[in-house]
Amino acid sequence: MIRRHSICWAVYHYLFAQSDAHFDDSNVQCDNSPMQSTPAAHSQNASRQATILLATVVLAGALLRFYQLGAQPLWMDEIFTGIFVTAQNSWAEVFERILTEPNPLNPFTYVVTHAVLLLFKENSVTLRLLAAFTGLLGVLAIYFVGQAYFNRRVGLIAALLLAIAPMHIFHSREARYYAPVVLFSLLTYYFLHRGLQSGQRKWWLGFTLVSILNIYTHLTTFLVLITQAVYAGFLSLEGFFTGQRRTEATIRFKDIFVPLSISLVVIGFSYLPLVPVAIGWVNGPQAIGNEGNPHGFEISANFFLQLYANFGAGLGLPLSVFVSACLIGMLLAWRREQRPTLFFLLMATLPFILILLARPKHFFAHKYVISLLPLYLIFIAGGIEYLASRITRTLSDWVQWPYLSLASLTVLTALFAGISLQRIQGGYNDEVDQWQAISTFLEANVRPGDAVAVLPTFLVTAQGDEILGYLDPLPQGMGISVPYTTAELSALLSQNERLWIVNEGLLIDPAEAEPLLVWLAGTPALTLSFDEDRHVHYLGKDMPFDALLDEASDFEFTDASLYASLGDLYASEERWEEGLVAYQQAFEMEPDQGIWHMRLGMFYDQMGDSVSAEAEYLTAIELQPDVAGFHAALADHYRLLGKRQDAIDHYTQALQLWRKQIIGRDTTPYSQLWQQHINDLQIGILP
Repeated sequence: MIRRHSICWAVYHYLFAQSDAHFDDSNVQCDNSPMQSTPAAHSQNASRQATILLATVVLAGALLRFYQLGAQPLWMDEIFTGIFVTAQNSWAEVFERILTEPNPLNPFTYVVTHAVLLLFKENSVTLRLLAAFTGLLGVLAIYFVGQAYFNRRVGLIAALLLAIAPMHIFHSREARYYAPVVLFSLLTYYFLHRGLQSGQRKWWLGFTLVSILNIYTHLTTFLVLITQAVYAGFLSLEGFFTGQRRTEATIRFKDIFVPLSISLVVIGFSYLPLVPVAIGWVNGPQAIGNEGNPHGFEISANFFLQLYANFGAGLGLPLSVFVSACLIGMLLAWRREQRPTLFFLLMATLPFILILLARPKHFFAHKYVISLLPLYLIFIAGGIEYLASRITRTLSDWVQWPYLSLASLTVLTALFAGISLQRIQGGYNDEVDQWQAISTFLEANVRPGDAVAVLPTFLVTAQGDEILGYLDPLPQGMGISVPYTTAELSALLSQNERLWIVNEGLLIDPAEAEPLLVWLAGTPALTLSFDEDRHVHYLGKDMPFDALLDEASDFEFTDASLYASLGDLYASEERWEEGLVAYQQAFEMEPDQGIWHMRLGMFYDQMGDSVSAEAEYLTAIELQPDVAGFHAALADHYRLLGKRQDAIDHYTQALQLWRKQIIGRDTTPYSQLWQQHINDLQIGILP
């Protein structure tokens, strides 16, 4: 029978007294510690405690991923997923979209999600179910990878860090393929590691099967596979360069090179059905070789700063703390066994070299290399463990406490977790995607007899009319058109009493779009804006602007930005009282948002009421003091009033906030304009 205090010894033994510990714990004892208990009893208790701790972490990860999974509206990329896999599509239609549309070739996500929608009711929860489930499994998988590369303590800390990682939470709550990529990449790391260690066929088989799932999930996972092949190939040749006898080096070469080659051949053959589609996508528009697309990947310090900030807890001090822990973990791994560190370094560099060689012109986002995130967190966990051991060694000279090691690791882990928790809200999509907001507004206001048109966009996986059609914003039987000429727009207006034109901002080639925009600018239209790029234009047959503005008072506004936009329209006609009422309604809808106070300040400036304008700018700053644009707006106000020093002070604050939040982007139009105003004011130039 295990004595009363054995549970503390079991936890201690699990966390700190394993054979691979980094410090000597022979002098540390618990009260009434079961020294006479067998090692088997200690191991059993430690295993039980490990299971409890891991289950707690997984439960926390589940809550963060499944809680109110359907609360946020679908954003544009999720809508694409819904259009592809909707239960209304047949299997043939799903595969046709996968094999013909210019997208990054991800059949796994679409096929599985379509199957889920056939089994359950189609909604935002079921669309996101695959991501949430694979995200949760990723938290479990990282434990085993951390245990394989380091030990169980590191695996547990890494699982906690991934469970609360904002980037992973976000992608575990969206109907896309990045959470499955993390899971499958982790499994390939694990199977490859075990295969290289043991040479057993079952691990190579697991590596092969999961790699196939990975490359069928996202095209960028080929970067993972290539890096793993280079790493394993290097290890197969390692014996020839490290002084091993030729016979031993040859055996090692065969034990690694043969199963690796077989795996790569099987994986390659498995992807053959998609090779023609992949070649077409790579050579097509919006992809590799399209020099007209300006959004290609370029290596820069800013890219990697932002990448690892997204991987961890943000920029500044949190980034420094996380990167430092990662470096410590890398040095520790290198001292014990160089292979994990070599693998991480390859994963952190080779994919980007391959990307540069491919010269992609498709926009390259941080999420495309999300497979690197778990490795980064594992090495951070290794650094945390080592730092805790050093703290314990230092304090043990002054403090004799049996739980000192446990306390050191707990406090240090809690510190890193707390840093992440400060940004955990970033793991949720707080902002309603404008397509969803546009759809909701149209659904509330479009009536039979109206026409709805969407200006043609750059979107390659779905057109705007298809997006609105999926969101179902219109009365039964109404359609959505996509006009490409001014004649089509004129015809729509002449054939209908009211016309709603959606301008989502991602227009076709500007030269082609310009005639449409010129026509729109020359026609009486009420422009209601969701943000600076996305608008809905309301037109009526033979209706002047004043009549359209009067009719807008009967609209149901579903977004605070629309009330502010209406207020600005009233201001353009000097209908000040009605404008103030519209802004008041925006405040009532979103009382804690400083943006509406800033916008109202600009409204008062138009009225000529500088006192009220200044009060609104200051209120915006009081509500959200870290928003650079609010300080810049107040600086503009002071500059126009001739208050030179006040303007310089707030332009300076705006620049400091901007540089803090947008590292490396001092050349943006905003920051350049603010700096120019500072320069002008310093030499006495006033507007």
